[in-house]
Amino acid sequence: MTTIHSAQEELLDHIPIKEEIVNKYRTQIILTNNKTIELEIIHNKRIIYIAEYDFENLGEIFRKYIKKGTTGIYSEIADTKCNIVQEKLRQMFSNNSTIKFIRCSHRAQDILTETEAVKQISFYHVRESLHSGIQETFHSLKNKIYYPKLLDIIHVVINQCDVCQQVKYDRKPIKPKFEFSETTSDINQIIQVDIYFIMKHTFMTVIDRFSKFGTAYYLNDRNHITIIEKLEDHFAKIGKPSKIVAGNELNAVQVKEFLESDLHITKPHSHTGIAEQAVRNYNDRYHSTIKHTPNEVQRHQVDFEKIRENLDNTKKKIITKLNEKRENYEETRTTGFIKNYKAVRHKERAKYRKAKLHNVHLSNIKRPPKFMDISEEKEDDLSENILEFTEEQESKINSALNDISQDKVLISKFHLNITRRDITTLSEGKWLNDNIINFYVNLITERSSQENPEDTPKVYASNTFFMTRLLQMGYKPVRRWTRKIDIFSYDIILIPMHVNQVHWSLAVIDFKNKSIKYYDSMGEPIPEILNALEKYLNDESIEKRNKPLDTPFIKQTISDAPQQDNSNDCGVFTCLFAENIAKNKDITLSQTNIPYLRKKILLEILEGKLMS
Repeated sequence: MTTIHSAQEELLDHIPIKEEIVNKYRTQIILTNNKTIELEIIHNKRIIYIAEYDFENLGEIFRKYIKKGTTGIYSEIADTKCNIVQEKLRQMFSNNSTIKFIRCSHRAQDILTETEAVKQISFYHVRESLHSGIQETFHSLKNKIYYPKLLDIIHVVINQCDVCQQVKYDRKPIKPKFEFSETTSDINQIIQVDIYFIMKHTFMTVIDRFSKFGTAYYLNDRNHITIIEKLEDHFAKIGKPSKIVAGNELNAVQVKEFLESDLHITKPHSHTGIAEQAVRNYNDRYHSTIKHTPNEVQRHQVDFEKIRENLDNTKKKIITKLNEKRENYEETRTTGFIKNYKAVRHKERAKYRKAKLHNVHLSNIKRPPKFMDISEEKEDDLSENILEFTEEQESKINSALNDISQDKVLISKFHLNITRRDITTLSEGKWLNDNIINFYVNLITERSSQENPEDTPKVYASNTFFMTRLLQMGYKPVRRWTRKIDIFSYDIILIPMHVNQVHWSLAVIDFKNKSIKYYDSMGEPIPEILNALEKYLNDESIEKRNKPLDTPFIKQTISDAPQQDNSNDCGVFTCLFAENIAKNKDITLSQTNIPYLRKKILLEILEGKLMS
């Protein structure tokens, strides 16, 4: 949109102004008094920096760098000075129709790498906008940061966000083609069993797939004992079939054990198609599929081959028609999001939940969104660091996650009680809570005290509330927290923290190297944390040793720390940063290994010690 100016302004301004960023133009002129270089190339775009002291050489600069096409101009200097540049451009290029100029209202920060773009977008999406949508995120960031195909990367980041995937609608659900089920060739090969209600009475119906012969049994209740009794009656009269198709009513262990035959349970909220059929007089009526009455077929009064042919033809006709608007879909993922049926009755629940896709029907799987891969670069293969769990360990993990007694204490140590509710935060896609992180860093310090100090540093760890209290209230409230501890006798201090109550990160004080380092799996530097810790060390030194720090500490945000690619694994990264640093090991984490590492942390907490 071109800005309208007054007549007086038009005398001075000969170049239209647009409300957009200058970064998108192949050639850019930046008018600034903070010039450090004359030309910079970023994303194959020429950026020409001009300061006031260059005004005498404008003609030479423009002849050297201005090429055909549209050049964007952004000014940080006074308009009167900017108009001098514009007038020079008008004089030199007004007769050249291949060269145009646009003055832009904004200049965004140029992001140099895709990784940095992902960090910026993730930080805004998770911590500033609280999981805003794709268009809202793009609208908010487009004038702040610039990276080619920024919208595509925003698509990727938000589509990889587990929180968003759990609550977003699937606009194009998977509709796999129906497959042809087996066609029976005789009576009592396959029966369909259903339980339905009519006029406050409960009935169990049984229909033969071949003859369509139906039987109804009145049920006093829906207890599995009653259902088994009625099935026994039916089998005594007609015989036991090879296969039974039934609803969830027969999905009880006792019923399955009684049947001891091929039992197919239909999915929840679906029906076998017979529950609503009236049984009275049904068996004496003409059936359009078999072209006879069910009683005629049941009494062997018809040609069975003809019946089978009729069943096949009807099935093919219906399924072919239904498949016209369905797809041949093949699922290649091992994990994804599936429908969360708890959300049907509880609207506050997420619509989808992350799970393994093995043996899940395609219609229950959420279609993977577009733009799922950020780049073609593969992550380093760290599989050599993964050890398989034993069957006993797997059983222990599953029991801890799946038992219903959420408040049961699973382990007590370090004056902390870890309940099953705490442990379930280690499930895939969940945020770790403070109990888990506090317990884990205590395991790290315990290991440090038991190992040879020549091999590993002596480690102390604060709890997760320390940094929050220090930032909010200063040194005095936390002074008593170390009244029995001399922190200066340790090699390393681990400080896990919950930044703004939405993100886990780690600070590390290294007394040997005189440094304070900040590790963040979303790469966001927070200088006030480093400054607060430096002041804390000085105050603690005065309090405990009656003298200030004699040597300043180097403060550093670790820019190459491994990064998460979602919004919920920051707690896991924080624990593993601490574990690796306390062992003097290089930090080599891969997002693909996080599900395994969650289980490893869970097992270590349950057993009260770190695995070697």
